[in-house]
Amino acid sequence: MEKYHIGIVGHGAWGRALAKCAHEAGHLVTAWSRQHTTASDYQLTQSLTDLAPCDILIVAIPSAALKDVLSDMQAAALAPPLLINATKGLEQSTGHLLSTLYQEAFPQAARGVLSGPNLAHEISAGLSAASSLYCPTAFWPKLKTLFNPLSLRLYHCTDEIGIQIGGALKNIIAIATGYCHGAKLGKNMEALVMTRGLHEMVRLGARLGAQVSTFSGLSGMGDTILTCSSLQSRNFRFGMMLSEGSTVSEALHQIGTVEGVSTASSLTKLLNQHPVDLPICQAVIQLIQNQKKPADLIQMLLARPLKKETDHDTLPL
Repeated sequence: MEKYHIGIVGHGAWGRALAKCAHEAGHLVTAWSRQHTTASDYQLTQSLTDLAPCDILIVAIPSAALKDVLSDMQAAALAPPLLINATKGLEQSTGHLLSTLYQEAFPQAARGVLSGPNLAHEISAGLSAASSLYCPTAFWPKLKTLFNPLSLRLYHCTDEIGIQIGGALKNIIAIATGYCHGAKLGKNMEALVMTRGLHEMVRLGARLGAQVSTFSGLSGMGDTILTCSSLQSRNFRFGMMLSEGSTVSEALHQIGTVEGVSTASSLTKLLNQHPVDLPICQAVIQLIQNQKKPADLIQMLLARPLKKETDHDTLPL
């Protein structure tokens, strides 16, 4: 198996988990962090220029910081042959998919996207997981051994659009499911929100040119199930806290970064450009922006016109 020099941009919980898996696969790993942190098995740096020799760069930072970090990478004159995005969300100012930022900053680099049902602390603790990896087909033989398969097993995805939509919208759906859980609306309601939320994911994906089959995989259904059912999910806990009376600012102060909150704001911009009916996502947006009372939003969703469960652009669930 060929060995590579892997650069990890970001050394939070997710970046550390990815660095661990790449190191276990026998690759040379250098991880970058703005703050001073420690690691025993691989090199750490606070200078982006130290990533210049890397064959592959994996970016694992919060979506809100992505644009600035990519700009810093440009300023450091990095010219990676392959850039893999391991961040989930949408571009904040435009609502565009995050791949547009990579295309603008590094048009010559090949692009990849890593997304799936992965709790970083479980992977770091040695528990097994799997993820979808979008990359050009020619790169797959090289990338399938990117991580130790006993820690993070990879499945090749050929849909750059769908894999990003799944990773972004599942966080919004998790807020809705967490709210239902905290409000004790029942497991039936939670299952309803998860399933119809997945339909919304597919509906938006079809509008933007994604492959419908992508959403039945790890980056769609898999990540939705995990994020909508785990108390380790910040988005799920955020929804729970709102149902228990916390304000948005209070919940964010206690939990920290909640990707679904910024994604909800970005989704509004995306839907202005590509109108799609996403009632659950739009209800979460109204909940976060305090536009309507939660009880009114639930009633609004349940009072929608009855219709056929599936249509031409949704999964045959």
